[in-house]
Order: sequence, then structure tokens, then C-alpha cells
Amino acid sequence: MINNQVLNYIIIEKIGEGGMASVYAAQHKRLKNKNVAIKILNKILTSDESIRERFVREAEIMATLEHPNITQVIDFEEKQDLLAIIMEKLEGQSLTEFINEKGALPKEETLLYFNQMLEAFAYAHQNQIVHRDVKPSNIFIDKNKNVKILDFGIAKIISDINFTRTGTQMETLLYMSPEQIKDSKNEFLKD
Repeated sequence: MINNQVLNYIIIEKIGEGGMASVYAAQHKRLKNKNVAIKILNKILTSDESIRERFVREAEIMATLEHPNITQVIDFEEKQDLLAIIMEKLEGQSLTEFINEKGALPKEETLLYFNQMLEAFAYAHQNQIVHRDVKPSNIFIDKNKNVKILDFGIAKIISDINFTRTGTQMETLLYMSPEQIKDSKNEFLKD
């Protein structure tokens, strides 16, 4: 993908990889100081209609959320063999990396990050969106000590109770709330 173009952006380097997509740093081809991150669905998965739908849904959900602690979507590209979410490029590290590097954080610093997380999730909930995969690797600490929530790939709109199939578990089990595991009466949390 390096040196390929997505919309007006030239891919510079890979900066992350997950099970379904990779994230690349890219630069606008004319506006050289305009840097972005581009999340690209694995090419093998682009032929699976349900995965395409989920990826498009992630872009649509993230584009509706305009909050300083949620990663901002700039644009979206959809072709037969390419789906890409163009997002703001962040400088910093995931909460996982941050804690591994720094160890236990002082109470004041912990509260600073925790309050930002709560504000972001409260905002998403006010907009009827449940993230459903809250874990340290989906929380980013930028170089200015601002939290950014990442990866709304399995987020759910509260009124949309049939987006995932019954019996399909998409969340990261280790970080699921007890309510998600135990309470089958909460329709908006069910798959």
C-alpha cells in the first residue's frame, strides 16, 4: 500500500494493524502539511458483504460523533476492492502502550484521562451509540495528554437491536461489562 493513493492522500507508512484492517499514515498530495490516518479494510475481506457493511457502518457512526475525545472522520472511500476511512492522524500511543511504558500512574493523571473517557462515552451515549469494545488498546493518549477513543467497529446504535446476529460475540471478552455477559434482557447490548 505504501505510495498508493486513496482519494487525495498518498500512503506513507503502516502505523497499525488489527484483525480486519490496517492503519496507514498518509499525506495530502498537494497540501503537504495535511497528514491523516487511513484505516483500510483487509482486501481479502472486501468481498464479504456483512464485513463491508460493518466497516461502512463504523465510518458512518464515527462521522456523526464530533467530540474532542473521539477520533474524527475526515472522509470515506468505497470501491469494489477498497474500503478506507480517512481520519485525523494522532501523535501519541494507546493506553496499553502508555501504561506499559510509564507503569502505574499518579491519581491526578489517572483522573485526567478517566474524566476525558467518561465525557467521550457520555457524548456517544447521548447520541444513542454504544461502543461495545472499550479496552486500553482502543483508548489513545495524544502528545498533549488528550484522550481519543478509537475503533467504533462494533459500536451499536441503541435503537438498532438487530445489527449483529444472535449468538455472535464481537466484543473483547476480557473487557466486557458484567451486564453484557449476564443480562440477556438488555436488548441494546445483545447481539
